[in-house]
Amino acid sequence: MTEARLRRVEAPEVRRAQIIDAAKRRFREAGFHITTMADIAKLAGVSVGLLYRYFPGKNDVIRAIIETDLEVQLDAVEQNLAAHPGDSAAALDAVLNGVAAFAKDRERTALMLEIAAEAARSPWVATLAAGIQSRIAALITERFGAGLPPAEIDMRVRMMLNVFTALALNTHDKPEDQALALKLTMQMARLMLGVEPREG
Repeated sequence: MTEARLRRVEAPEVRRAQIIDAAKRRFREAGFHITTMADIAKLAGVSVGLLYRYFPGKNDVIRAIIETDLEVQLDAVEQNLAAHPGDSAAALDAVLNGVAAFAKDRERTALMLEIAAEAARSPWVATLAAGIQSRIAALITERFGAGLPPAEIDMRVRMMLNVFTALALNTHDKPEDQALALKLTMQMARLMLGVEPREG
């Protein structure tokens, strides 16, 4: 296969990523409802007609952003758990550090606040986000839920994830408090799952 042919095959994926990146920037700046498809096309440097070839409507752009972000989170949790099959403390540390990295990303948090607001208004957004979040919770439950009643471990995992939501909000509003907030978040998350920190 020639280099030119490879470029033609890759171009649609690259263009789609450019559109999604542009939409994220615009949504952070103006919100979902004010943003138009023309706004996204202009920021992405494409025609409105080309934009509609990739995404039939604005809801499809929103769906792609949510799915991409949450799938990245899911992959990170899976990889961190798989990297430490026999060491629960190390596995939890890896998962917590991975989740914390997402929480400390201020631009991502700004976008997630928009998504959370949209979820409160749009049942399909809430259902989509909850579905992928439940997959993340299931992975954590499977690894750290031994010996606890199902209802209790479910609550513990959900509360642990909510602690990281609080970290994201705190980091966004008061970045100067990030170090202390992260330390307390890690302590609370370990407490929720009953896993002692690694020694040394």
